[in-house]
Amino acid sequence: MRVRLNERILARQLRKQGLSFSEIMQKIPNLSKGTLNGWLKGIELSEEQKQRLFAKMEKGADKGRLKGAF
Repeated sequence: MRVRLNERILARQLRKQGLSFSEIMQKIPNLSKGTLNGWLKGIELSEEQKQRLFAKMEKGADKGRLKGAF
């Protein structure tokens, strides 16, 4: 369990900076979304960070709709 302590600390720091789960998973290889969810539980994001993640999500949805239309 202590083996991943440094990764857990890094993941929490990155999330506090407002990074998404997928962005964190790119920086920390071999990490499941479920593990990340447990590690990051309880971290509050600022309104600015929430808006950034929402805009990123909307952009991805738009991209998917365009791809599906053709």
